[in-house]
Amino acid sequence: QLVNDAGQLAGWQNPNSASFTANAAIAPDGTMTATLFKPTTGTAVVQQQNHGGNITVVFSAFVKTAGYRYVGLGVHGPSSGSVIFDIIDGTVAYSPYSTTSGDLIPTIIKYPNGWFRVAVKAIGTTNQLNGYHTLHINNHPTENTHWYGGSNNLTDFNSGIYVWGINKTEGSTLSSPIILNEGN
Repeated sequence: QLVNDAGQLAGWQNPNSASFTANAAIAPDGTMTATLFKPTTGTAVVQQQNHGGNITVVFSAFVKTAGYRYVGLGVHGPSSGSVIFDIIDGTVAYSPYSTTSGDLIPTIIKYPNGWFRVAVKAIGTTNQLNGYHTLHINNHPTENTHWYGGSNNLTDFNSGIYVWGINKTEGSTLSSPIILNEGN
């Protein structure tokens, strides 16, 4: 979850122009642990730690609209890239890369109850997309696809997105953040 039970941004840094409400919605695993992520100004973004260079990383999150339609996942460093997902239609709305090869390979998977799992696979051996990961809300699928250096033109501060199960995995396989307790 984006916010831990103590109300802290678990594993995230530099939240920019955003508010977070823990345990705001039912997550894909059926628990009340999804975080509400809302903008407080024209740009709303959080970033995760560096993943280093020359390794492949899959960065993913479960997302659901709470008013906003577009969410971006990015990998930033000396070179930068973002992919914008439509979390109503369940499509990749914008990607400067191929959906099957290249620096950032996007994936979106539909789950029940309006949830989608969005992911980007960053190929660290062939480029400089080796900095930090970002999750950001976008107001438009193709305007300001890089959240930094300008506003994402967010104007509705009562809307946002629900986020759960953010995961970063070294390697090329999308892993599952859902832990099943089959023993009980």
